[in-house]
Amino acid sequence: MNPTLTIGIPVFNEITYIRKTIENLVKQLSSVEDQIEVIVVDNYSSDGTRDYLESLDIIPKNVKLRIIFNSKNEGFNFSVDSIIAQSKTDYLWIIGGHDQINQEGLKIVLKSLQAKPTYVIGNATIRDETSNSIINESLWGRLESQDFSKLEIFFKTLGGPCQALSCNVFAVRELQKIDKAIQLTQYWVFIERILDLLIASESSLLIKFINVPIVEMLIETHGWQHTGDMNKDGLVTEYGAFFTILELTELIAIKFKNRPEIMYSYPIWRDLFAIPRILIIARSKGLPVNYKLISRATHVYKSSWLFWIIGVPALLLPVSFAESLLKFKFLIHKCRKLFGIKTF
Repeated sequence: MNPTLTIGIPVFNEITYIRKTIENLVKQLSSVEDQIEVIVVDNYSSDGTRDYLESLDIIPKNVKLRIIFNSKNEGFNFSVDSIIAQSKTDYLWIIGGHDQINQEGLKIVLKSLQAKPTYVIGNATIRDETSNSIINESLWGRLESQDFSKLEIFFKTLGGPCQALSCNVFAVRELQKIDKAIQLTQYWVFIERILDLLIASESSLLIKFINVPIVEMLIETHGWQHTGDMNKDGLVTEYGAFFTILELTELIAIKFKNRPEIMYSYPIWRDLFAIPRILIIARSKGLPVNYKLISRATHVYKSSWLFWIIGVPALLLPVSFAESLLKFKFLIHKCRKLFGIKTF
């Protein structure tokens, strides 16, 4: 018997794209005979998304649809954990409310599940909303599809779980067996949960990497990727990728504090110039610096000598001076190319 699959979609004020996402999903579901569960969690939308979801009547017969309406905005992490808890199948694939499954993407995922992996990490194409064009044909470049049975080799090759929500498929029943860990991140609970699963399953680990793009992801003009507004509470304003990378690096450091061979395979450590570059960009965008922020950065980046030589001074620079330093970004790109430094 083939493993079963749940597709989960957390949504919040997605009326611009949710109809297109659902229609795309229905098309993909209609192309397979497998019985598939779909769980949509609406995080108290106020733009018409809820009305649209309540009127859904185009679901194929091979699909069991459940829609959960939060009674208030509980945040993205709550919606993800709700989907994990509610899933009744072997595997869970969570996709964004404005992302679409590529042609044959569902069939590729279902085929990969026949090997009963712990975790599947897929590729993606990236569409930019502003230009309405594909700006990246492959999130992973030319890296070939492959399987991993060792966590160290997986991190060394791919750097860990994919930060793009829609590229991750995991053994949800195995995850449900794990005691719910204390949430360490404000924004990245789905990566936390995947890490918990990989660590718990390490003795019988099978990770499948699929280089064929299984989804098309949208970078929204006014989405959090550009504005940093990740939830209604305004808990963070992004300054470049500063808080994203800081929080994820903290998470990896906590999970693998006694396993440096894994911790230092995380992408931020692959690029010699990444940390000072991130700090300079953040400061140029007006990152407010205080003792707490310097303490967090120091704790997680202390082993980087460029953090001390360039990063710390960059945090203390006037914003205008940090802006002027960005004119020399081309030198970093030349050094990366010259020395073959990986950035993923």
